[in-house]
Amino acid sequence: INFNNLKTENMETKTSTETGIQMINPEAIFELAERLKLMWAVKKENLLLPSGKDSGFYGIVRQDTQQVFASAKETYEVFQNWEMLEIVTRVAESLGTTVTRSGIFDGGAKVWVQIERPDWQINGDKVKRWSTSINSFDLTTALRWGTQNLTISCQNTFWASYRSLNTSVKHTRNMRDAVNQSLRALENIEEHDKTLFELFTNMIHTKATEEQTKKVIKLVSGVDPSQSISQAEKLYSTRKLNIAKDVTTSILTELSAKGNTLWGLWSGVTHYTTHKASSDNAREKSKLMGSLQRTDERILEEIMGYIQGVV
Repeated sequence: INFNNLKTENMETKTSTETGIQMINPEAIFELAERLKLMWAVKKENLLLPSGKDSGFYGIVRQDTQQVFASAKETYEVFQNWEMLEIVTRVAESLGTTVTRSGIFDGGAKVWVQIERPDWQINGDKVKRWSTSINSFDLTTALRWGTQNLTISCQNTFWASYRSLNTSVKHTRNMRDAVNQSLRALENIEEHDKTLFELFTNMIHTKATEEQTKKVIKLVSGVDPSQSISQAEKLYSTRKLNIAKDVTTSILTELSAKGNTLWGLWSGVTHYTTHKASSDNAREKSKLMGSLQRTDERILEEIMGYIQGVV
């Protein structure tokens, strides 16, 4: 890719009807996009019928790889990576922090960018935190915000998904509106995270019972650990039994390391979903917005019930 040509070409789009977003420091934003490996364009391209007639639909195409992410109507507006970075950079500056890292899924169909947030200290564990902005070119989501937590001692991650909060930012033409919506979303997320921190702190001081541990293993693996080996072999597939073994190993290891507490039980689940579940290629995406993320959420709600005495 000719970086200078791409910058020139896309600087021109800033004044087109495609976006209407004016950048405060285009050179810095494009340099950031290059550093994060997000300096590639996505465009709408006409889709034609076999007869050559216009279909009325457009392919959403990554220009450097020619990968087609989705099809859309003419009204769909492409929200380029540097536009996302413009919003995230302004939000980071407002919060007194910086844009630190990024990633993509499915060849760029989904893009995420992170800004650093203050770390948590939970007992002997440091939990690093990032506010995460997510955008897609496959029409699955508008710009959204969430949080990723990483427990340093065991490298376990937990992507907090705020389905109950209004954290989605539409592809607005007004940069001020987009930034303000993002800041409001992050304020809501920070309030949610305070509750999450209190929950984690309570986990440290609450012992995990054998019954609770077995129930969590069953919820994650689908296998009842109370059964004998011979019973389990008759009821479950080899795959299910292998999953149950991995889940049990992760949980028992973390319980031992963290004092047989609910924090250890939760860490065991996130150890499994971070390091063992699914395939290596699919795991990170699933942790962000798939079945593994839902598993983490489900177990967190279960453990919350143990603390509140309702389960």
